[in-house]
Amino acid sequence: MIMKKILCSLALAGLSFASAQISVTESFESTPDATKGFTVDGFSSSATPSGCTARALSKNFWSASSNTKNTIIYTSNSSNGGKLNITFKYKHPRLGTTATVDGILKVEYSVDNGVYQLLDTFDLKTNEQFCQTYTKSIEQDIVPAGKNFKLKITGTYVSGDFYIVVDELAISQSAPTLAVNSAYKDQISVYPNPVQDFIHLTDSKNVVKIVITDISGKMVKSVDTPSVSIDVSKLKSGNYIANIIFADGTQQSHKIIKK
Repeated sequence: MIMKKILCSLALAGLSFASAQISVTESFESTPDATKGFTVDGFSSSATPSGCTARALSKNFWSASSNTKNTIIYTSNSSNGGKLNITFKYKHPRLGTTATVDGILKVEYSVDNGVYQLLDTFDLKTNEQFCQTYTKSIEQDIVPAGKNFKLKITGTYVSGDFYIVVDELAISQSAPTLAVNSAYKDQISVYPNPVQDFIHLTDSKNVVKIVITDISGKMVKSVDTPSVSIDVSKLKSGNYIANIIFADGTQQSHKIIKK
């Protein structure tokens, strides 16, 4: 009876992860708070300057003192392990007609309250009066099911007098794709992880190709008929997916962390 209850609990937990997903759409008509999953410092909802539709989160950067806590953080514990799609709009207009614009907009994410990983950095140098659209994807399994996910947007002042405006943030998560079974699935392991210079395969005789992608799905390295050791020393520090392609056409994916 006890074992039956344990199995039922595990099954319900699995269904919970399968049905959960990260999903948010925020137009910032007011400054969002923790009830919506947001922590906002420095920015506030405003119609001056106008957002991409009406109001938006904005901050006037005009001196070095402007660099105190200028962040927009969204947090969710509802990951299902699937691919994440992130989009928001932004602009950086100058104040008045003669001021200059010189700042930085940084987009990062973290998993399970770990160290933030960089998605993109933008040098803001022009008087951008019109909204631009930012889009980014984080591949499946980078944010495992049930793990904490955070997206952080940071504005930084360098010089000038300008606004950073962020609007229409949307994050959606696809249902995870089940891996295809392979006759070679249980034969391959990848180590060490984290890795500094080389990753090693426990066996490569049935492997026809290895494709390594970054978290957005962009290929950063491809090796045909690989040996048991693959040089990754030139990759930047961060998270990657090593996709092992077998002779029978099936694939196996391994998350690797490059030091």
